[in-house]
Amino acid sequence: MKTSIRILLILCCCTILAACHRHQPTPTAVTADTVRTDKPAAPRRVQAAVAPMDYQWFSTRIALSINNIRPEKEVVSLTAFVVNKKDSALFITLNKLGIEIARLLLTKDSVKFANHLSREYYWGTYTWLTKQIGMDINFYTVQALISAQDLPGFEHVFIADTTADSIIYTAAGRNNIAHTMILEEKIVTDTMHHMLYHYIKDISSLNTLCVNYNKYTPIDNYTCYQSINIEIPNENIRIDGLLKNTKFNIAGPTTSRIPVKYTPIGTSH
Repeated sequence: MKTSIRILLILCCCTILAACHRHQPTPTAVTADTVRTDKPAAPRRVQAAVAPMDYQWFSTRIALSINNIRPEKEVVSLTAFVVNKKDSALFITLNKLGIEIARLLLTKDSVKFANHLSREYYWGTYTWLTKQIGMDINFYTVQALISAQDLPGFEHVFIADTTADSIIYTAAGRNNIAHTMILEEKIVTDTMHHMLYHYIKDISSLNTLCVNYNKYTPIDNYTCYQSINIEIPNENIRIDGLLKNTKFNIAGPTTSRIPVKYTPIGTSH
């Protein structure tokens, strides 16, 4: 098109180039059909780059404050003892004034829970725990939340946005590879890829979980958060936790005995 316009201008000034003009291709008229309309490239989908926690054992004690979100009010304060044998077992006890009030043991295929206050217990699949939380959950999901990792078993479809001091990953619909669960997620990490924030929304139930990880500290050649905040907006609950005595690769308890006099949950009178 530019060549044709140049020739026409020369012809206006000098008729000697008329012959040359006759040998040029006829200019093509521009219509709406010939205008190229390039669509912007779709954002690249990526995996959330989260600093791995390559441990065999993890244990810690957590001072917990359980609060109502609205109105802001503490409901109860507890102490939790957590032991995680990676990819095998997760053992949690809840204590009040030094007295154990509940115990939870998760393995890859079972849940064992004992409530010492009501003298009840549950021992079975993850169906019960899923119902309590209102979100499909399994051993690896809970382990990922405790170890500040991305959820395993989901597609890598995050869109990443980098700022001066953080990396923000967002996914409007993230499918579980093995199941039908779809999540809306947001993960924020610092520039060292330590997870700072994890927002999880189950598209089906609309239940939401928000977790903040703070005060990353070097411990036993690892770097671990020492403060955690968990919000469950649908239940109007926020859990604030401060970690202490955090240890890596020191074995801890991973068994739980149900007292004979306890009754299965849902059958006591």
